[in-house]
Amino acid sequence: MPEFVEKFLNLGVPAWIAALVCVIIWNISTYVVTVLDKRAAQRRQRRVPERRFLFFAAALGGAGVLVGFYTARHKTKKPYLLVGVWTLTMIWAIVIAVLALTRLF
Repeated sequence: MPEFVEKFLNLGVPAWIAALVCVIIWNISTYVVTVLDKRAAQRRQRRVPERRFLFFAAALGGAGVLVGFYTARHKTKKPYLLVGVWTLTMIWAIVIAVLALTRLF
């Protein structure tokens, strides 16, 4: 386990709060990447591949990607990408809800 995680947990913070903080930071990061990709598109610079956005969603970053898509009006005309990100985000939401309700998390 990384040292900073051990220090965080040694502060008496429950593991689920530490996990929640990590997911929030990850989603902020995916939001920033989405907005920066929109800016790169406007400036005709190098872009983030669409499969990377799907990876972000699969790795619990779907909420940040979706907020970035809709606030920056970016990639909203790509139905396969939107369906993929929404689907992965909903799957994770269901998994987390089941874990929370069964107190496994």
